Amino acid sequence: MNATIVGSPVDLSNYENSAEYAIAIKVISRKVPQKVFFKVNCGKDCSGQVDISDSLKKAPRNKWFVLPVPLNCLSMKGVDLSKIDWPFSLATADSLEIHLAEARIAPLAKGTQGCVDDTATAS
Repeated sequence: MNATIVGSPVDLSNYENSAEYAIAIKVISRKVPQKVFFKVNCGKDCSGQVDISDSLKKAPRNKWFVLPVPLNCLSMKGVDLSKIDWPFSLATADSLEIHLAEARIAPLAKGTQGCVDDTATAS
């Protein structure tokens, strides 16, 4: 499964430590693949991804929820937030049935910092 949105470059660098992708999603599949990646690109040879499979595995089936992916988690994975040209991509090598309602940039949840070091992940 692969779903991607491509567009003109967008600068999200001013929001690196204060915002997140808020993805409204519903997991339909009973079994979530071992690896599911949320990925953004920032030009030629510039991209980064975070593994969201654990969050999807823990999610209730057939119920909407918002999956947060902090921008600073992506920048820690090599994304240049000043030139995002693929603002949204989900990929897995296996089958996965989901419903997507919205993917937007939102303020980080109160009291959260996103990823503060290499051991943190989006979930």
